[in-house]
Amino acid sequence: MDRAFLTAAYSTATWRRFSSSIQSIKHFAQHTGQEVTWPFSQSTVHKYITWAFDKAELSSATIKAYIHDFSTLHKMKNLDSDIFSSFHTKTALKGAENMELYKDISKKCKSTMDLDLLKKLGNEIAKSSMSAHDKQVYWVACTLAFWGSLRMGELLEKTECELSAEAITWSDIKDKDDYVSVHVKIPKIRSKKGDDIHIFEFKGHNVCPVKAFKILKNMAHISEHIFVLDNGTNLTMNKFTQNIKLWASPYRSAEFVKNLSGHSFRNAIPSVLACRPDLAEEDDICTWGRWNSAAFKIYSRTTQAAKRNIFRKISRAINDSSSRPSDSSR
Repeated sequence: MDRAFLTAAYSTATWRRFSSSIQSIKHFAQHTGQEVTWPFSQSTVHKYITWAFDKAELSSATIKAYIHDFSTLHKMKNLDSDIFSSFHTKTALKGAENMELYKDISKKCKSTMDLDLLKKLGNEIAKSSMSAHDKQVYWVACTLAFWGSLRMGELLEKTECELSAEAITWSDIKDKDDYVSVHVKIPKIRSKKGDDIHIFEFKGHNVCPVKAFKILKNMAHISEHIFVLDNGTNLTMNKFTQNIKLWASPYRSAEFVKNLSGHSFRNAIPSVLACRPDLAEEDDICTWGRWNSAAFKIYSRTTQAAKRNIFRKISRAINDSSSRPSDSSR
């Protein structure tokens, strides 16, 4: 297959995951002394799953994704990929998923951004020694990811010096009176025309994404791309994560900061809405975060307060039904 067509068949985020899966199998080989040859053997796959879960402490979902990637990569090489869907592989993956239930996985969960911490990040950015332009680039990334429930891979580049075809440019931004529209060219959930993300004004807390955009827009631009710093390098996902960890450290526990990442911003809105089922339904959460399945539930950890609200609805329904005359009493 032509390399250009093959490259275009998958998003940049998917190729990054392919790269991560390859790095993982290399680490497995280094740490275990296991020789890994293509095509993989059933023994290699089984040992990898065991190592990934027990030693590398990857989640069962990540392991499952990597196994799927290995299968895809085998197919690209015209190699047999049947072992990745074999009974033994499926059983091992299911075993990892079940064993995860018995682990204390709460410590491994990504920390979730909230409004209070977002404000504090804004204060830390303002106090930093960066240029006014670089401060605003970081702040736009923070507010946009938070209010848009965006994936950082849709906003920021992986490398400092290379720009991908899907990098967000000023031409991807439509500036309206009380909202901005951001065009994501190649979202994770593929869409022929991409996705248009609408971000609205949020007044009263000095964390308005529309205001942040307009301030950055009025500054001098050294690039047509939005997330480029004064020194000409891209604001990368790694650089962003390193700095938000630094800025959050005075306000949160070491464990929270350790698990803080760009994805923590994507968690924010669904986590809040999941605690208020009286205000928002699952369809609202799916629409806002552009989830096409129940995948959002990974981010919206159901809390005691959420369950209490659900039970209030149940109680009301039960009480309402009991107040109606039954068929036998009519």
